[in-house]
Amino acid sequence: MSSFVRLFIVQARDAQAQYFLERDLCEAKDYLPTESGCLHSQVWSLDDGLAVALLTSWDSHEAATQFHFSGLNTLLTAVTQRHIAGSPTLRVFRIIC
Repeated sequence: MSSFVRLFIVQARDAQAQYFLERDLCEAKDYLPTESGCLHSQVWSLDDGLAVALLTSWDSHEAATQFHFSGLNTLLTAVTQRHIAGSPTLRVFRIIC
């Protein structure tokens, strides 16, 4: 069985928005272990820019997809929308080695 990584990247409107995004994504990260199939999660922040990312690992593509439609992801999307410029980038990758 393959594992999958879900990468969610947002561009903050400004430095204060980046702070709020980092805070909110770190808080959400604590709830991710309750999601079925979630193996691991990390929040990344670009040192010299305003990008913030949430990387989550899943035990199956179906688990990553189910999270996409979960209440936690709906809440996370709503919370982050007010702090971002443009639309989030979301990709799911299969881990091959």
